[in-house]
Amino acid sequence: GTDSVFSGSLKSDNNSSQPKAKKRREREIDESTVCEPTENDVLFGRGGLTNNHPGNIFFRQKALELQKWYEQSSEEFKTEISIILVESVKGRGGRFLEKGKGSDEWYEVIKNGPRRKASQQLREKI
Repeated sequence: GTDSVFSGSLKSDNNSSQPKAKKRREREIDESTVCEPTENDVLFGRGGLTNNHPGNIFFRQKALELQKWYEQSSEEFKTEISIILVESVKGRGGRFLEKGKGSDEWYEVIKNGPRRKASQQLREKI
């Protein structure tokens, strides 16, 4: 029939002509270890649970202290400031945790997920 034209995957030649869109990289989590959140951890996710979690409150307050400095900085220094924000959490024994896909278990966010969250928080307007 006429629909044989569409048999190929739509994704197949997505990277040929148009310029690379910044792809939303999937955050990576370490699913080998289930984490029990502590109050020093920063929880990824939406809503009251994460907003009112002590680690998230600390993270937002720390970001506020760094924000003026962040706004006045060059790109490369902004990266440094976001690392400082991540380290301020890790330095008090905190981790960055996210629930697994379709799971109720928390896992640690790895690679540059925490730093990207820090940059996002530093850009946040109150």
